[in-house]
Amino acid sequence: MLIVDAHQHYWRLQRGDYAWLSHVNGVLYRDFLPADLLPILLSQGLAGTVLVQAAATEEETKFLFELAERHATIAGVAERLMWGSDWPVVTARATYECWLATARDLIHRHAPGSETQVLAANAIEFYRLQIPTSTHEASQ
Repeated sequence: MLIVDAHQHYWRLQRGDYAWLSHVNGVLYRDFLPADLLPILLSQGLAGTVLVQAAATEEETKFLFELAERHATIAGVAERLMWGSDWPVVTARATYECWLATARDLIHRHAPGSETQVLAANAIEFYRLQIPTSTHEASQ
């Protein structure tokens, strides 16, 4: 049977951007890295995992992309990542246009060549959206 863990985290405490994580969290207050999970994945026959951010920072995004490049058990980041605006919540901090421009910049810097995958193709495939590829051109 094919199994993929679709929500899994790695973190390295010394990176310092996990404000929510402290000694109060007990067993979670330590590094969790691919070597910790690999024996379990192998023994249980999992095909791979999908990493989810544990911190909402650019450094965390870069860290996850670096891990995905080095570890075959991690599904490719761009192959599963979908952009979403979180509108209208985003307007509490930035305009829609600013957030989209920031996302484009981050994708270009950390996953060059994956812009279409992250900004559209993954959502179209995952949600089975019926959006013709000519929609964008027709609306301009």
